[in-house]
Amino acid sequence: MSDKVNKGHNDDSTEESFVFPDGKVDNHISSEQDKRRSMRRYFERMREQEDLLKQLEDVFDDDDE
Repeated sequence: MSDKVNKGHNDDSTEESFVFPDGKVDNHISSEQDKRRSMRRYFERMREQEDLLKQLEDVFDDDDE
């Protein structure tokens, strides 16, 4: 088992790809803290987009009346 660990060809402890729920990939997230921070920013952006979409729908709904 230690043979696999010591070869070093598959050492991605410094940098690994991180895939967001929408499929976007970030190749520069290296720690759990970075992952959590990136996910928090991602979901904040998604909430902002949902809020803006809701406001836009409200504006168009008001125009119909």
